[in-house]
Parts: sequence; structure tokens; C-alpha cells
Amino acid sequence: MNISSQNNQTQINELQEVTKDQEYFDQAMQLLFRRQFKIIFTKNQEIKIISSNGEIIRSDIILSSCHEDPELPFFNLEQIKHLKWLGKYQDTKKVGKWIATWKNEILLDVGGQYCQKGMKQSRWKEIFKNYFEKAQVYEEGEYINGKRIGIWNTIYQNKLIGGGFYDQQGQKNGQWIELCNYFQCDNQIIYQGEYLNGKKIGTWDINRKRLAIFLNLNGCKKKGNLELIGWEQYDQQGQKNGKWVELSDDFQKETQILYCGEYKSGRKCGIWEIHYQIQSNRPFYLIGCGIYNMEGYKNGRWVEVTKNFLSDGQVIYEGQYKNGKKIGKWDIKVKNDQTFEKIGYGSYDEQEHKNGIWLELSENYRNIYSEVTYYGEYKKDKKIGKWEIYYKQSSNYPFKLIGSGSYNDESVKYGIWIELSDYFSNQNEVLYQGVYQNGRKVGKWDIKFKSHYFNDFHNIGGGIYDNQNLKHASWVDVGDNFSKNQSIIHKGEYNHGKKIGLWEEMRICCENTIFKIGEKIYD
Repeated sequence: MNISSQNNQTQINELQEVTKDQEYFDQAMQLLFRRQFKIIFTKNQEIKIISSNGEIIRSDIILSSCHEDPELPFFNLEQIKHLKWLGKYQDTKKVGKWIATWKNEILLDVGGQYCQKGMKQSRWKEIFKNYFEKAQVYEEGEYINGKRIGIWNTIYQNKLIGGGFYDQQGQKNGQWIELCNYFQCDNQIIYQGEYLNGKKIGTWDINRKRLAIFLNLNGCKKKGNLELIGWEQYDQQGQKNGKWVELSDDFQKETQILYCGEYKSGRKCGIWEIHYQIQSNRPFYLIGCGIYNMEGYKNGRWVEVTKNFLSDGQVIYEGQYKNGKKIGKWDIKVKNDQTFEKIGYGSYDEQEHKNGIWLELSENYRNIYSEVTYYGEYKKDKKIGKWEIYYKQSSNYPFKLIGSGSYNDESVKYGIWIELSDYFSNQNEVLYQGVYQNGRKVGKWDIKFKSHYFNDFHNIGGGIYDNQNLKHASWVDVGDNFSKNQSIIHKGEYNHGKKIGLWEEMRICCENTIFKIGEKIYD
């Protein structure tokens, strides 16, 4: 069957389509991103995960019950691309031995048995939530009828680094040592404290393993190679109470943010301070603060940090809260040298909807490296009309219009767009240009790149999107790690989002000279 004749067959096989926005930690950027994935279920009990750029990045057999409220069972982008579980189904239930692979290689001893009812049973070795090359952490223990029972150990680099005890109901009890969500080789944060019937009680210490290159200059308490950087306090019912020093949800090497304040009966109250540490051998310093009322809602003037607050991208928001909702005008400021300068702004209504003209910063805004802003209008939290994208190449340059496009009244993209790649920076100046129709890319799209050898953007690739927003037929694509110093492009065929046949890997050299450096065959 040729490629064109498969278009109708592909659409016929589709049973359900769901679009999911999920937050993933991007290891390449060391940042949290919200990524949009389209999930398609087929009549063949297959799930296809499609990236926002129209490529099928994963295809699996699934249980029919997953159709109701599909969630992607992955914590980072590497897991979507590289993690697979292999085993058998019987009557839509997993049965027998299941094993895991990473980049098509079996993970040693990872996996375990499912009983005939589809529940985990006996000894299992499972991967850590944030598993990838720099976080090869495993959890080992027993299952009985799908519940964890007894002692479970957490293993890293063949050493016991955590774990605890599950009772007969599968609840955590007694002393536990747990890892932070983003634990990896250079971000070893552990939580130590007590559980009672599945609830945390008493004081929990938050410790960071000190790496050999760090000196203890910041006055933190030390115990061996650990330093205390925070703590939590719970009453006997598991409610948060007392003074807390808690870590941000995305606390890691490049984003070391602490929140300091008090809980009463599970609610934050009074003044809460936000502290930042630029490096692990420097002290934390105050970067923001605000007040919670007795109901646990933010009130009055607040200075907050953005998600992905970085040493070279210190972005803060300043504005008013009313009963937990942002209202009125908010300013966006960036630290340059020793002071914060206003660079963006926008307004919220009483329901915390964005309204009117906004000047926003990109998710991965960084001084010098990736200074990108978006200018346009919101109406009740929806982008409408024309939006413009501005970019400042370095501190000596002004912001320059680099892209744009339009949204209709339902905030759906339409017409001609010039938009930036997810990894856009001064080392990865890649643009995509083409047409949106009802929020979907259609027809021919060009990929443009500004290299060391050209003062402006020039075409280096592109291809066609079918009417399902999937890449189709001949394409010249760029990879996630594409940059001025690693200008690698890939040339081959897509069959409605899936790479097929021979793909050539080529390098762009001086003055747009291209030569082949490798190839790969896809099924």
C-alpha cells in the first residue's frame, strides 16, 4: 500500500483523540515545560502519542479501560522516548512476567510478575519516578495483590539510599527516607521522617548530599556528607503545622528555591519568604515574599518567582492578590547585574483571568542566552488577535520582531505563523514558518536557521503536514540538540507522523555546505 492511499485507512482506524497538556522535566534544558501531546486511540487497542510538531513519538498496545481518562504514565521526555514495558495481556489484563527496556536494551532485573487478575505479585524491581540516564534509581520489594508490602529499598549506584516499611494495607509506616521528585546525580535531595498509617507525622528533615566540589560556606548544618536545607512539620493526624522551610516543586541544581513560613491546621498563614541560592556553595538570600490570610489565601502585594527561575534568568512577578486570586496590573521583572528591571506586564480581572494587552516572557527566558518575549491581547484568559514574538540577541542589541501569528476569538491559531522552536536560543536560532487551519498545521512548513555564516535566517529544511496535523512524505528535520555548533539535520520520509525507511543524518558546515555523516532505517 502506498503512502497516499494509507491516509483514509489511518483516519478510519482512529477511535478517539484527546489533547493533553502535561508538565515534564526537560533534561536537555534542565527546565520544567508544559508540553502538549495528542493522544490517539485506535480500534486495534493502540495508543499513539504525538508531539506538538506532528511526529508520532510513541505507539503502544493499551488496555481498553485507559480510554476514559488517559494520562501519560511518564515523568520526563526521555521516558516517553526510551522506556518500554514488555509482557503479555490476557483478557485486557497484564499477566505473567513483565520486563522493562531503555533505548531497546533490557534493564537488568527490572520488572516482576502479574497474577491472573492483573495485579502485581511477589518480588518486583521498579524504576524511580524520574528515571533517566542521570537518575538510574530503583525501588525493590514485595507486592501482594497489587499492594506494596513489607520493606522496600531504594537503590542508587548499587547502594541503599532510602526506603521504608509498608503495612498489610499497603500504607507507609515507621521511619522512611525518600527522594525528591527530581533526584539525579547532581541534585541528591532526600526527605527523612516518620509515617503513621500512610500519613507523614512529626518533623521531616530535608537534606542535600554535598558533592565533592562544594565547600560548606553557607552555614547549613552538616551530618556526614549531608546538609540540612529545609524541614517539614506535621501533627499526629498528618496535617501541616508550625514553621516550615520547604523546597520548590522543581528544586534542582539550576533552580534552588526555598519557601519559609508557617502552617496552621494545614494552611499557610502570615508572611512567607522566598529564598534563592545561586550555587550550592553560596548562602540563600531573600528574593520574594507575601502574606497569607487565616483562610490560607494569598492577599495583598506579592513578589513571586517564575517557574524555572535560574541564575541567568532571574524573573519575578510583582502584583496584588485578593483572596488567593491575582488581580489588577502585574509587572514582570528581570535581574540585570544587581537590580531588577521591568520587562513585561499585564492585567487580571476579579476572576484571575488575563485581560487586555500583555507582554510576556518565554518559559525558558534567560539573560543573553534566550531573551524572548510575546506581545498580544488576552480576553478572559484566551489569546486573541495578532501576537508578536520579539528576540534580543544579546545585551547590546534591542528587541527585534522575529515571529508572529493570529488567534481567533476561541484562541485557536489560524493563518500564516512564524514561530520559534522549543529550544530557541542564541545558539539554536531555529524558526518554523507555515499555515495553521483550525489550530492545526497544514500544508508546507519551512524550517529556517540563522548560522554563524549568515546575518539572517535561511531555509534548511521542512516538509508537509497532512490534514491530521501529522508530518507526511519527504522531510528535512532538525533534532532536539540542533545548534550552531552541532548543525545536524535528518532527511527522510514520514508516513502520517511515523518515520519510515532510510533516514540520512547530515551536517551543515560553512556557507551552507552539507555532507552526510550517517543513516538509520525505520520500520
